[in-house]
Amino acid sequence: MELLSGKFDMLSGADAFNTNEVLDKGANLRDFYSKKFYLQKQTFLKTDYIGILIDTTVTIVKNSPLKLRAIRQAINYAFDRDKLIKYLRNNLGVAAHAGFIPKGLKSYNADSVKGYYYAPDKVKQLLAEAGFPDGKGLPVIAIHTTENYKEQVEFIQSQLAENKILVEVSIEKPSILRQAVNNCEYNLFKKSWFSDYADEENFMSLFYSKNFVPQGINFFHYSNPLFDKLFEAAMNEKNETKKIELYQEMDRMIINDAPVIPLYYDQSVRLVSHKITGLGNNAMNLLNLKNVRKN
Repeated sequence: MELLSGKFDMLSGADAFNTNEVLDKGANLRDFYSKKFYLQKQTFLKTDYIGILIDTTVTIVKNSPLKLRAIRQAINYAFDRDKLIKYLRNNLGVAAHAGFIPKGLKSYNADSVKGYYYAPDKVKQLLAEAGFPDGKGLPVIAIHTTENYKEQVEFIQSQLAENKILVEVSIEKPSILRQAVNNCEYNLFKKSWFSDYADEENFMSLFYSKNFVPQGINFFHYSNPLFDKLFEAAMNEKNETKKIELYQEMDRMIINDAPVIPLYYDQSVRLVSHKITGLGNNAMNLLNLKNVRKN
């Protein structure tokens, strides 16, 4: 309403406005808004995901089925990312069918790093492997999120239920969620990660064992000596081709071990008044006002 009234000249981020009202299903501006604003969209170095705490030294993990890789993989196969993008994000972003590294970085390659897709047969197989045939005996798992992502998480909850995985959704204030995740109080949590700088290291550092929260950013307490070795090798590698190969190998390990459920690779989106000219865009959504003019 403040944008429409002229108080603001721009809104940035799909969470800043009602995408269903403003955008059509092709992620373009509806006629009413196109008369007053223009839309900026670009690949954004950001991955939205559901994180899983997998450290079995933590009590809540010891007593959770999420300590089993087969269960984590089953959840990854149990919902349709393409439908999530189409119906809940008006086709903003790209479904995460590759690894954790988002589209826009050099090592992103959905052929080299094959992620998850909707596969009920695989869910059934993995549940049986984990000792919960057809979900029998599998306890209800709590997932924690904020109000902004309630619809997305409830969609995932619904699809998981169809595949015999029961999840309850707990809505938290952002500050409470952040603190609880940092203190290893939640097993399953909705988060996102975007680059501080345009390099794969920024994404893979979340899984480096020396970065455990609360001191670091490894929210999952993922620890894999081979991953650490590859991560350190990539830090020192000067050959660009070899560096890309190392990051892709790390990304494949993350997909296989499944300490995380990648949802989608985001797009930056800005709704800008026609009075504004010269506003550029970039993959990190940095705001550069050097050449901006207001008519």
